[in-house]
Amino acid sequence: MPIYMDIHDKKGATPEDIAASHQMDLALQDKFKCKFVYFWHDIPNCTGFCVYEAPDKESVIILHKKAHPAILTNQIIEVELSELEFFLGKIADIAWSKKNSPFDGYINETVHRTIMYLEIINPLLLKLQTNKCKFAELLILQKEIIKDSFLKFEGNIVSWENESILTSFLSEENSIYCAIDIQDKFNKLSDDPLQR
Repeated sequence: MPIYMDIHDKKGATPEDIAASHQMDLALQDKFKCKFVYFWHDIPNCTGFCVYEAPDKESVIILHKKAHPAILTNQIIEVELSELEFFLGKIADIAWSKKNSPFDGYINETVHRTIMYLEIINPLLLKLQTNKCKFAELLILQKEIIKDSFLKFEGNIVSWENESILTSFLSEENSIYCAIDIQDKFNKLSDDPLQR
């Protein structure tokens, strides 16, 4: 079944308000053949988001109109759950310890992410500038630096294919600090006479 994410204007809403509207959705979801997956509240940006499995977009629209007519749905988009989880990261790690409570599946954080694309220098060029043994060591060391920096600054690796890396960060600052950290460590590598 397709997955949909909707966006609501939640100016002035509290977590309790969000949970209450979510309970209204749950009460009617079976009637409209929809299944709730996640919901969260981005307090700083005054928005709420719900993710549903549904037969079509219209089913989600009707469900929301019946469950809470006063809350406007600004937009509904079809998404791939795997891509959503890659970029948002924390969605996939929700602790379901509050099953059957109003806050079941509730996330209180911004949905906005900073995306970083990183490409390790072309390994063929590196190979031409160094011997095979040092080349392999340098490539492994570069990958370790990158992984350590992503971990340190809470980057979520979306994809890592060959020498191209795509990651997302909850914090803009962390993405910048991560890039600086990687660059500093790479610069130290090139200054290290043992790595030449």
